[in-house]
Amino acid sequence: MATAGDRLTRTRAKVLFAVVSILVVLGGVLILRYAQGSVRRGTFEDLTVALGLVFLAGLGVGYLYQTNERQARNALEASERRFALFMRHLPAVAVIRDMDGRYAYMNEAWERAMGLRREDYLGKSPFDCFPREDAERLIADDRRLAESGESQAVEIELHHASGSRWWLVNRFPLHAEGDCPTHVATLYVDITERKLAEQALKESEERYRDLVENARDLICTHDLKGVLLSVNATVEQALGFATGDLVGRSLRDLLPPDGRHEFDAYVATIARDGVAAGTMKLVTRAGAIRYWEYRNTLRTEDVEAPVVRGMARDVTEQVLAKRALRASEEKYRAILANMEESYYEADTAGNLTFFNDSLCRLLGYPREQLMGMNDRTYTDAESAKKLYRTFNAVYQTGEPARGFDWEIIRKDGSKRIIEASVSLMRDLSNRPTGFRGLVRDITEHRRTEEEKDKLEEHLRQAQKLESIGRLAGGVAHDFNNMLNIITIYAELALGKLGGGDPLRRDLEEILKAAGRSADLTRQLLAFARKQLVTPRVLDLNLAVSEMGKMLVRLIGEDIDFTFKPGENLWPVKIDPVQVDQILANLAVNARDAMDGPGRVVMETANATLGEGYRDTHSYAAPGDYVLLAFSDTGHGMNADTVGQVFDPFFTTKGKLGTGLGLATVYGIVKQNGGLINVDSEPGKGTTFKIYLPRWTGEAQPAPPVREALGPRGSETVLIAEDEEAILRLAERILASHGYRVLAAAAPGDALLLAEQHREPVHLLLTDVVMPLMNGKELYERIRASRPELKVLYMSGYTADVIAHRGIVEDGVAFLQKPFTISGLLGAVRRALA
Repeated sequence: MATAGDRLTRTRAKVLFAVVSILVVLGGVLILRYAQGSVRRGTFEDLTVALGLVFLAGLGVGYLYQTNERQARNALEASERRFALFMRHLPAVAVIRDMDGRYAYMNEAWERAMGLRREDYLGKSPFDCFPREDAERLIADDRRLAESGESQAVEIELHHASGSRWWLVNRFPLHAEGDCPTHVATLYVDITERKLAEQALKESEERYRDLVENARDLICTHDLKGVLLSVNATVEQALGFATGDLVGRSLRDLLPPDGRHEFDAYVATIARDGVAAGTMKLVTRAGAIRYWEYRNTLRTEDVEAPVVRGMARDVTEQVLAKRALRASEEKYRAILANMEESYYEADTAGNLTFFNDSLCRLLGYPREQLMGMNDRTYTDAESAKKLYRTFNAVYQTGEPARGFDWEIIRKDGSKRIIEASVSLMRDLSNRPTGFRGLVRDITEHRRTEEEKDKLEEHLRQAQKLESIGRLAGGVAHDFNNMLNIITIYAELALGKLGGGDPLRRDLEEILKAAGRSADLTRQLLAFARKQLVTPRVLDLNLAVSEMGKMLVRLIGEDIDFTFKPGENLWPVKIDPVQVDQILANLAVNARDAMDGPGRVVMETANATLGEGYRDTHSYAAPGDYVLLAFSDTGHGMNADTVGQVFDPFFTTKGKLGTGLGLATVYGIVKQNGGLINVDSEPGKGTTFKIYLPRWTGEAQPAPPVREALGPRGSETVLIAEDEEAILRLAERILASHGYRVLAAAAPGDALLLAEQHREPVHLLLTDVVMPLMNGKELYERIRASRPELKVLYMSGYTADVIAHRGIVEDGVAFLQKPFTISGLLGAVRRALA
């Protein structure tokens, strides 16, 4: 019969065997779960526990196979000591409950997990440790286990005083000598951290899945061959493909043909660097091209094969907007580069911040030197003030300014006139940041306008001269006829008086007055360029020298006169009488400009006028000229006076001047195709510069000296004159000197007389300007039947009938009215010679 000690020994052996079995089962379960990947958090710790349990189980098995009973008892004692040591250090909670649920054993880990003392709960039920619901469940589970006889491994959540904990529970029944279970052994492994980690992972995966499926970005994975492994739902809306249609297809198929060659470079980059970023073109199901900005990474750990994780965002609108902006900028730059106007931007201090090439050309600075340049650098002080006022007004009011001009100074020092516009630039906060505008070079335009003004002024002057010329012509024609009558009758009367007759002085005064009146008429015609002249090629130095003595007497002895002739002077073609008129009028003007002693200097020189001179004198034709400069040290003239100095009847001498002296000079110069300028300032005297065209033709021989012809003749002279008094006087004078005279008061009468007269007619003496037919036309009509007929024209105004611009054509015999008796007789004899 077995003793109590033997029974205890056998009981302990059974317990040891049960513990060993538990250790083997628990270790195997943990190892299996680790291998299956079920344990995801703290796996290394669980594996260590499992291996330790198996190791201890091995020790127990070794002990059980001891055959010697004493050795068995000794081994049992040693095993108990090892069991106690093992249970004390076992990280799992070990609990043995009887079939009524009372605790028979708890290891120290139970105390640490429960926060209770074992001594206080041995023999007590779970109702003393857990809430009623948990206690009832534990007892019910123990009974079911005992009834089934099978071990059980479950995960349960238990509520402790310190809070809820998750446990991996391994239960198995303990049997006595019979088959009925007496106890239920349970090992609890705390898996709370693992469960929390799994829950967090699950929640994270759910959030990630929700994020991926609902993201507006395209999210996908593909292998290194480009085969798509997964895509999110965005692909349906973005590209028109269902997710199932794309998984398994190559990403290369979604690229347009012209972009597929870039795919290999993309794959190579991400395989080498592990990351790739850029923009990729994808083709939608409808065939449209969309641009996607991507940043993809390569995953190689914890995967069977490398996987590319990609995220892309549709940036088609941004790309197209950038292209449109770039095209707009290129168009803008092309416009700025090719426009004639200069575009500029400047900060509020006036420093240039942006400009086109046109501004560089305008100011003459290279771009790098012009950038940041302040407007004061290329403007003078006066223009800088004007510029500041304009820009400040724009800054203060916000209203743009247009069409204002100022003068700039280019890098080379030259000046240009520009017309500009300016408006205010603002930032997104509506704060002023600077100015922008356009600049246009109007120098040539301004010069053109000035030339236009000058030309218009010259046109007005010419029209005025033309009006005066017509007036002068009409006056000269009628007035000279009257003077002619006065002069001839006075001469006839003088011829009848003796030397001591008291009436002789009166008649001489009448002749003097008629002469002065004739001179006044000639001056008026000279100003209007209607004076009849006979130009000759001459040396201006010689002509001036011959006039020198007369000029000295004219200006007076208290004024020093100096003539500086130029060397190798070019010839000019002008009537010598006109040269005398120019010099006399300039001398009188110089004399009157000096209140007392002074100096007059006259110079001649050759001068060539180029286009540069034309820039400031638009009416000047470039070419070679002979310069005649006439300077005095008089009181000078202001700008207003200079502007009117050549106007007819303008005078600063009051009642002492006629206002025709300088007007006559102007008319003579213009009549001969020359130029005249005046330079004068108050207190600095006056200089007149006359440019007469250089004569490049053949030199004309001096007119032959004719022998003095007697006043009498016997030839037949046909006179045509519409002024009855002059007609009768001319008839009377010629008839009294032996000529046969046919007198006609009108051109028609002259034609009739020429036709009816059967004998030769040697000379036609005709007025130039007559009603219905002028003298030249009359001569041509009569000469058609009388080719031997000669002609002598007489007039006070030719109206360009026998003269162009008052210059009598070569070979034309002309008698200027008013004429004297001797003048008439001499002209007739010369015409008949």
